[in-house]
Amino acid sequence: GADSGYADASLSFLASSTCGNSAVKVKKFFGAEPPHLLHQFLNGLGYEYLMKKFEKHKVGMMELPYLTEAQMRQMKIPAGPRMRILHEVQLLRQQQQPVQQHH
Repeated sequence: GADSGYADASLSFLASSTCGNSAVKVKKFFGAEPPHLLHQFLNGLGYEYLMKKFEKHKVGMMELPYLTEAQMRQMKIPAGPRMRILHEVQLLRQQQQPVQQHH
């Protein structure tokens, strides 16, 4: 019905906002913490269903960069999302910092 169309629209908006101008949004990711930010991040990856696990362990966008793979395993986050989230956080951190050569 009409609602499903609305849901699609909001999902495509989220997708475009995460891909398109992520460089603009990155500053906000590791700055002050609006509570919906992590939800937006997970939603953009299609992992909004994991939000409860992050909330239970009091993990927000501020804590994400410090999470290790082992800690995420303890939080019962499945392997696929775990790897993807860690990868996305790395990308965000790289965009945050002045480019350094790691070779």
